[in-house]
Amino acid sequence: MILKMLEDFQKNLFKYFQILVATIFILPFIAPIAEALGIHFVADTIYFLYSFSCHQLHWRSAHLFDHQLAWCIRDTFTWGGILASTFIVKRYKIKMNWLYLPIFVIPIALDGGIQTIATVFGFVEGESFYTSTNLLRAMTGAWFGLGVGMFLSSMVYELDAVGQLKDSLRSTLKFSSISLAGLFGVYLVLVQIWGLTTTNFKPANALDLAVRTPANIEERWVRQLNGSCEPDHPKDITSGNSLTEVVFSPADCF
Repeated sequence: MILKMLEDFQKNLFKYFQILVATIFILPFIAPIAEALGIHFVADTIYFLYSFSCHQLHWRSAHLFDHQLAWCIRDTFTWGGILASTFIVKRYKIKMNWLYLPIFVIPIALDGGIQTIATVFGFVEGESFYTSTNLLRAMTGAWFGLGVGMFLSSMVYELDAVGQLKDSLRSTLKFSSISLAGLFGVYLVLVQIWGLTTTNFKPANALDLAVRTPANIEERWVRQLNGSCEPDHPKDITSGNSLTEVVFSPADCF
């Protein structure tokens, strides 16, 4: 009986893997919706669980109904890339060689790494040196997720014993690029929905292409455990560069 169950589990391993990844990806979107509907226990639980894997800084996150997603924009699209990769591997039988990983890691390492180094050495969130935008975070996260996702999905697919995969750098880059374009479309739609459903913390423009820094630097690592950030004096401040936005971080944002 147990052996039969294990055999059935192995035969459906990739399907279970897809369900797991899809669940992890969807829950951050449920959190702000649940919070807006007053289902606080569900929202608080999701925000709490995801706080262990993400800084949850509100100025680096998309918002729905005036509540941020449980993940920052980079993590959201990283997992979106991982989810997309499961369908690429299943549909096109592509095997991701670990030697290809640097192609997917370098962009996110440069985007996030330079900003982190700048912050550590005293710049305000990388200001005056380098600060990323939500668009760059989303795209580098998606590209990274596609690469890592295809590598993991390849291993799970072969463990599933459903067939052999073909190792092809050309196919890997081809379908990853197509998926990245699709995820860019998802980003555009998300930004529009964000703008339509939110009043207190709107995207800067159609691409949310703005460099944001917190007005109160000492509170920049505060986690929004309830996903809510009600500003006392909401305003956008530009300083010479129309793509620079100073974001408030009021004391009641906990």
